Amino acid sequence: MFAGHKPSHDYKAYLAKRTRQGHYFPKFLDYCKAFSPSQSDLLLHLINFGKVRADQNGWIMATPQFLQNGLGLSTEEQAEVIARLEERGVLDVQVRPTGRYLRPNIVAIERSIKGDHEPCERSQGQSERHPHTWSSQGS
Repeated sequence: MFAGHKPSHDYKAYLAKRTRQGHYFPKFLDYCKAFSPSQSDLLLHLINFGKVRADQNGWIMATPQFLQNGLGLSTEEQAEVIARLEERGVLDVQVRPTGRYLRPNIVAIERSIKGDHEPCERSQGQSERHPHTWSSQGS
């Protein structure tokens, strides 16, 4: 042990403290099964943010900086994740003069969770920065 540091196993207090600090969203187990980690993170981040910031039609302004700050995804990673979600029909994308707008399709998301979808294609390589990016090779 490090001098002056006591071990901490009070997970309840730790989670309570982190929850009070904000800047989190729930991650549902069935999302983890239906989507890659980056895809589920993006969808849940948008849904969580959208409950307050979406326009009357459900569109959420999602600049590259917003997603980089919120999820740590580079511009390239964002483009790949957004394209795959759009291909699956679970994310609508609009580019307007004011920026990029995204709209999660809750009905399509629930269909994907229930298995009524085409299997998600996984990226061929893994990101060094985001090792959770799925690969079609290996596991």
